[in-house]
Formats: sequence, structure tokens, C-alpha cells
Amino acid sequence: MTLKTEIAIRELTPADSHFQKEMTYIALWDPPGSSRRPRSVLEHPKVRAYYEDWGRPGDLGLVARREDEAVGLIQTRIKACVTNRFQDFPELGIGILPGFQGQGIGSLLFRELLPRLKGKVNGLRLGVHPQNAPAIALYTKFGFRFYEHPEGQYPQYVLEF
Repeated sequence: MTLKTEIAIRELTPADSHFQKEMTYIALWDPPGSSRRPRSVLEHPKVRAYYEDWGRPGDLGLVARREDEAVGLIQTRIKACVTNRFQDFPELGIGILPGFQGQGIGSLLFRELLPRLKGKVNGLRLGVHPQNAPAIALYTKFGFRFYEHPEGQYPQYVLEF
């Protein structure tokens, strides 16, 4: 699928904190037909770990912009892992505003991010809701593979460089 309008990519900065929180909320996907979780989830310590004090060593994030509007974000950060495997891999998070999903922005962000990480880290990891088929398809398109489903957690995927 081609993008309908030009998308510019720039690095995420601490000044983007409000947008980063919004994209974190979007990334906390809930299945269609279910109630959306409350926004207060953004203050849970495990969720704050994705955005709090952005700019630490190893943090890397990219913002997709269309004209003057930020429409998507992809980021990686070393943070606590729910498994014993791949703990040294940064965790990936990605969010695209609903009106811009399915237009190739996620793929564009991946194509910009992955070359910046290769040679610097051994790979990436993430957890994804098992019913989020579009996200799983995107991740597998870029080489992620399932590796573990810890009890009480989302299935875990890894991309090894």
C-alpha cells in the first residue's frame, strides 16, 4: 500500500512527551467490541516505563509526521522483560493514530528504525495482544518470531539481528 501523502520522519525528543504518551495508549490495543481500558493505565509503573525520562542512553524513537501533524511513533528502550530470554534486547513499541493505520506508516517507521539499530543491539523484543492480527502481521513481515507466552502476559516476539 502506498502512502497517500508525504510522510516525514524525525527523531523522538523529550519535547514529544505528550504525543509519546498518546501513542503508548494506542499501542495498548484492546480487541474490537471490548471496552477501551481507562487512560489512567498510562500512570501504571509498567506502562510509564515506556516513556518516563525519555532520552536515557539506548533510547531511540522516531516520529512520523504528515504535513504539520505527528501521526505515528516507533520506539525502543531497554526495560524490564517479562521473560528470562532476550532481557538485554530493547523492547519495541509502535503506535499509529487510528485514522492513519493501514496506510503503510508502520512499515515506513520500521524501515527507518531497523538500520539505525543493526550493529548497536543484538535484536528487539515485544509483547503483543494475541488478537491483534494486523500488528502481528506487521511484526512478522519484518522478521519477528514468537518465542514465549508467559502466564498472565501477552505472547512475546523477538527479532534477532
